[in-house]
Amino acid sequence: MPNRLIELQNWFSETVNSIWLNLQDVNFLLQAAIVAAILFVSIFLAKLFKRVIHQKTQWDSVYLKFFYSIAFPLVAYLLLLISESILSALEFPAQLVRVFLSLMALFVVIRIVTFFIKNQVIKKIVLVFAWITAIFYSIKKLDELTVFLDNLAVNISDVRISVLMLVKTFILVLLLGGLASRLAKFIEKRLFAARSIKPSLQVLLNKVSKALLFIIVFFIVISNLGIKLTAFAFITGALGIGVGFGLQKVVSNLISGLILLLDESIKPGDVVEVEDTYGWVKKMGARYTSVISRDGKEFLIPNEHLITNQVVNWSHSDNFVRFKAEVGVSYNSDIHLVMDILNKVTEKMPRILHEPAPNVLLSEFGDSSINFVLNCWISDPQNGIANIKSEILIKIWDEFKKHDIEIPFPQQDLHIRSVSQNVKFPTS
Repeated sequence: MPNRLIELQNWFSETVNSIWLNLQDVNFLLQAAIVAAILFVSIFLAKLFKRVIHQKTQWDSVYLKFFYSIAFPLVAYLLLLISESILSALEFPAQLVRVFLSLMALFVVIRIVTFFIKNQVIKKIVLVFAWITAIFYSIKKLDELTVFLDNLAVNISDVRISVLMLVKTFILVLLLGGLASRLAKFIEKRLFAARSIKPSLQVLLNKVSKALLFIIVFFIVISNLGIKLTAFAFITGALGIGVGFGLQKVVSNLISGLILLLDESIKPGDVVEVEDTYGWVKKMGARYTSVISRDGKEFLIPNEHLITNQVVNWSHSDNFVRFKAEVGVSYNSDIHLVMDILNKVTEKMPRILHEPAPNVLLSEFGDSSINFVLNCWISDPQNGIANIKSEILIKIWDEFKKHDIEIPFPQQDLHIRSVSQNVKFPTS
């Protein structure tokens, strides 16, 4: 390691001496002035192009942002290319111009690659590695840097791990991880667009495809590091102990999620009721199921809870749901007229099904009223049951008002069997 530090120190000293000698060269200073002027003009032109394009076009903002990101290095590359051609034609030295020409070309590539990276931390790390590589490539020192990083290594058992290998592995993880993520999203979009595949099977295939893609990435990275798979025997044993003690709930939720997907008892789009939670299933994750209530609340219910507790699935076998609207009328009402009104009140309501048809039943002679039940069927429970029931009750109220049908409130008749002689009643 000391020898390598001495080599690094010598290389650094040579680089500094080379830069100092170049600064004393008139041709080098002239090239530096040309490069500086080109960079200044490129910044001005890039800003001008942005302003003009923003005013004259109706492009989508994504395309504008992409153009803005490459405008400066692209303009600088084109101007440097013209300058290099002119200097070469005049047989004037142009080494520094060629260095910046390479840098600007790499700058365009870096901007294009990093534009599609959404995570800011990863983007900054990629930028650091990319610029270090670009600078050393431009000054023709990339091979020396590669050899130096490869010499910085340690041996762990039979595996040699160098800084160069770690850098390559990191880049490989970023590239393959990003590719696997994009491919997983593409597969997910295609699966959920296929109407011939059941929703539960779509979710299951999506999860399996994601798992397989990232397992493949994992083994490619491990293979690149030169680590033998037998080394994972110990990790597997430790993982088994961890599952036994601390991860049993997590594993239970994972397995419960697979069971739910395989037996299709719950699937995305179902309208379910779990204890006090009522809503439709938005998403089935590896650990939990997302249920959206009518008021917009999103409940994350552990998959194990759906397996071990009673769940009301309003749309398990089909989407037909029956609900009741109960109403009472006074004993002075014409019950035949009441039944006729209740039968007709749902005729112009599009959500109420005509097959099975609504039916009206006289349920009981109550203490204060004659009670009726109106049974109705709908096929879209995800749009709510309470709202359609409320709409029916309002129509019933309006019709009863038109026909002078009274909806009584509870009454009690008090019969006095005996009164003390000392009690005096007021007289009119």
